[in-house]
Amino acid sequence: MPSRWRWLGRPSPAGVAILWKGRIEEVHVVRLPKPEFSFEGHIWADERFLPELLVTQLRELLPKPPAMSADGANRFLACCAIEVQWRCAERVFTTPARQIQEELNSVATKARALLHALSAMDAGTVSTFGAHWDFLAFGSSPPVELSDDAMKYRSAEGRFLGAAWDLVSDLEASAQYAIKQCKPSRQAQSSVLRARDLVKALACEYRGITGTLPPYSKTTWFPDFMETLCAWEKLDLKCGRALVESAIRSITPIDGVIS
Repeated sequence: MPSRWRWLGRPSPAGVAILWKGRIEEVHVVRLPKPEFSFEGHIWADERFLPELLVTQLRELLPKPPAMSADGANRFLACCAIEVQWRCAERVFTTPARQIQEELNSVATKARALLHALSAMDAGTVSTFGAHWDFLAFGSSPPVELSDDAMKYRSAEGRFLGAAWDLVSDLEASAQYAIKQCKPSRQAQSSVLRARDLVKALACEYRGITGTLPPYSKTTWFPDFMETLCAWEKLDLKCGRALVESAIRSITPIDGVIS
């Protein structure tokens, strides 16, 4: 490691004293590997994924014109095929609600702890951090490589720490919101969650086509439709009327809306 560094930016006086005093020791930073947070499973959408016999059975259960046009029926059945194909490809997670709550609560709690740690930093600590941050961001061959996103901020003005605070605060708030929206169910079993998720997805698709959610009472078509679809051997899910009603009642005005 060289005893000098060529400075590309203009550090604070405190930074000069820190960075140019004697030999700069080699720094070993062990970073945690970054997980893949995005959920971007890709499949070729096949509107004919369902077998013809099943499609015929499902079509017979759909409302007849004028309640639902032939074009609307075709569009809805195509949506059913794609939603089922997606689930058969096992790219939809069915993590129990209680586990989701526990993991998000851990994130929110530790985010709050980090905010407390940041707010407790003395002005001298902030200044020292800022000088070293600028060196890593703008010095030649710095011993620690920063991410492209982090390089956008200059710590001398407190921008990086300020941006970090905002992101961590947003992380805490959004995790807390997600916790409140995720309600554990006594039926929190994988098959029940899968069936419920499929009901909600198709109910939202139906609303997108007709403008209203499908009915769920005993004498209406949608519970029978979902029971027939879920009984298909590749899904093999039990979907009773009570589950259909519960799933549809949980749908909000923004569910299934693509912005």
